[in-house]
Amino acid sequence: MDIFKEQIVKIKRTPASFMLSVLIWFAAMALTAVLIVFLHELAVLIAFALFYGSIHLTQRFNVEYEYILTNGELDVDKILAQRTRTRLFTLKCSDIEAVGKYTKGMKLNENGTVYMCCNPDDEDAYFFRARDKKGKPLCIVMAPNEKLREAIKPYLSRIIQRDLA
Repeated sequence: MDIFKEQIVKIKRTPASFMLSVLIWFAAMALTAVLIVFLHELAVLIAFALFYGSIHLTQRFNVEYEYILTNGELDVDKILAQRTRTRLFTLKCSDIEAVGKYTKGMKLNENGTVYMCCNPDDEDAYFFRARDKKGKPLCIVMAPNEKLREAIKPYLSRIIQRDLA
């Protein structure tokens, strides 16, 4: 029997990302005002291009992560603006070496790659330690729901299963 589970986690916008969006729009309006003064004929075309670019830049702050578990393989995709999907990694659950509850500010992996695939202040976040294809340490922080955690458990070693509550 094939096992397939998926979950989408929406990342909350931070005050810094909100301020950056405001600055992008302010810069677009200021450039448009300057262009209208100096370039009368081309100002309309350039203004449309500036506003179009501003829309795309500010939508890039809308980030989601999708966790996909298919027969023991965990895929995590990053989705920007509900348009662009990028595969971050694929990991066999049997290769996971350690699992634990994640708390904000926790030291994870000093000499390897760390993927933060959830909100940093999420209370249901877990860290998963494994090795990538080249053998380097890899740490993933994600917030799987109960159904996804239960689907991952059979692929973990018995010692690690108890840490995934």
